[in-house]
Amino acid sequence: LTADLVLGLFGSDYARQAAPVLRLLTLAAFPLIIKFHYLAINRIYDRLTASIPVLLIGVALELALAILGARLGGLIGLSAGWVLANYLQVVFMLRPVINVYQGENLKPMPN
Repeated sequence: LTADLVLGLFGSDYARQAAPVLRLLTLAAFPLIIKFHYLAINRIYDRLTASIPVLLIGVALELALAILGARLGGLIGLSAGWVLANYLQVVFMLRPVINVYQGENLKPMPN
């Protein structure tokens, strides 16, 4: 809500160009919360090794959609692609997070 005001401190032209991008990037806060909880839960339950493939696929998806977005829509497209990739990752990370918050424990990986 205050993107124009805050970014206006750096100049009106900057605020005009950057405010839409900042608004778009704030939408990534929700999937990032889930992603960070997923990572923390896997660390707590000693399942970090098992979570690496999911995280690597997520990184590849973020890069691919950001590059595609940048080619199709410049800075706004890059931001939209990255945000979309984060929401797509949540599809695979949400269930384990919900399970733990409902009291189900994850089993640690055998040594």
